[in-house]
Amino acid sequence: MILSAQLANEFQIKIVTTGVRGLGLAKKSLSDLILLDVMMPEMNGFETCRRFKVESSLQRNPDNFHHCHDELDAESTGLSLGAAEYINKPINTGIAKHRIRNLFEREILRKNVETYNKHLKELIQIYTSAISVIHDAIIYNKPRRIYFVLE
Repeated sequence: MILSAQLANEFQIKIVTTGVRGLGLAKKSLSDLILLDVMMPEMNGFETCRRFKVESSLQRNPDNFHHCHDELDAESTGLSLGAAEYINKPINTGIAKHRIRNLFEREILRKNVETYNKHLKELIQIYTSAISVIHDAIIYNKPRRIYFVLE
């Protein structure tokens, strides 16, 4: 709870105390980040993470999972399940805040790359069509007027 209190100054926080409730909350509202503790009642953090990865209604949530635990194997398990980051206990809130900010920055960069890739694919389609028209005009001696309007 100390970490959530520290993060509440910068982020909107919703807290649930079980993996089952976490899944329910995630189904109702889109989150930018989901923090999971490995040790939760009803369903541990690992199983909760697995369900986020499997259930199609939860795949709209970003795959930024954090696991907090003090066992050595827990970090490896969490990362193998797709956790973007792992926070060890005892939690250093300053380091945790930096890691969370870094995750948000990486997500912004990922979305930018996705947008640029989409734009490049559109340009490739335009150029491919133009080349096809030019090819046909040269091969079949069908002169055409070609206009390129590019942004």
